[in-house]
Amino acid sequence: MTCKLCDRFWESFWMSCDAWERQHSNENELFANESEQSWELIQRAAKLDDCDPEAAFQFYVTAANNGSVWCMEAVGWRYWSGSGVIADLSKAEDYYRRAVSGGAWMARIGYARLLSSIQRHEEAETVLKDGMDTGFHPLHFWLARTRYDRSESPEVAREVRPMLRHAAREGHLGAQQMLSRMMLTGKFGLLEIPRGIGLAVNGALKFASARH
Repeated sequence: MTCKLCDRFWESFWMSCDAWERQHSNENELFANESEQSWELIQRAAKLDDCDPEAAFQFYVTAANNGSVWCMEAVGWRYWSGSGVIADLSKAEDYYRRAVSGGAWMARIGYARLLSSIQRHEEAETVLKDGMDTGFHPLHFWLARTRYDRSESPEVAREVRPMLRHAAREGHLGAQQMLSRMMLTGKFGLLEIPRGIGLAVNGALKFASARH
């Protein structure tokens, strides 16, 4: 029971982080630039996402192939996760790459995570770093996480700390959670542990507040 509760908590936590990232991305701008045809396809797909993901996928991929940048990211994720279609990493990479080229900020995160999952870490970092000039703060968190997932050494912890502090300062709860965990485990010395406790409590309160 405890494990299931933990799983549900973290699923909810990362869904909240994803929603925050999308809120601070350029998704609204992408939607505003959609053609009437693509927007209609997106709306029809959204109604089917939960009950018929296979049918929803067909609408998304049609819109993507007609030039919808937002749908290119959506299709990339579905080919990666196998949602509504048989997973195909090659096609996932292709659609993510097209979405990034089209200017979708969120696509950089998905594309980088895909590349990291197949051990192409340097390419993943390049995808994230190349988007930094947009001012999209979540990229700092994901660059830090990408590096730290490869090595949790104290040296890497110190290297990624400024990135996490930047993203956390802008409101990214995932960055705040990761930074507090590193502090609590002594990555920055014993004197930082009490501050890590305070940061963790603050993050928990923010998350609880965001859910209401």
